[in-house]
Amino acid sequence: RFQTYRRKRNRQRTQEIKGLILIFLHLGKDCIVKQQDIIGIFDMDNSTVSMITRKFLSENQKKGKVEIVNYEIPKSFVIYREGEDVNICFSPISSSALYGRLSASGSKKYNQ
Repeated sequence: RFQTYRRKRNRQRTQEIKGLILIFLHLGKDCIVKQQDIIGIFDMDNSTVSMITRKFLSENQKKGKVEIVNYEIPKSFVIYREGEDVNICFSPISSSALYGRLSASGSKKYNQ
């Protein structure tokens, strides 16, 4: 019963905020990024095949610019700006789901 109520309530909230513009993207747990600061959303399986990408991720991890949302196997990573710095966040949410959230927000930047 409680789950059914929660589902109904979530649908109501979704309908209530449909007209609003998404300003933040939730990457999992406590990691939230401003939509305008996102540089790219990448799939872990496809992107980490390249040696260049693995080197980029490794170098940024050594610099302390990598944030891990939780210790599940990450499905995607997001590169974003934080002031002048560029940071990376590993997320357990798939890149297609994150991209879908951005597309649903009505942002012209991501609907191309």
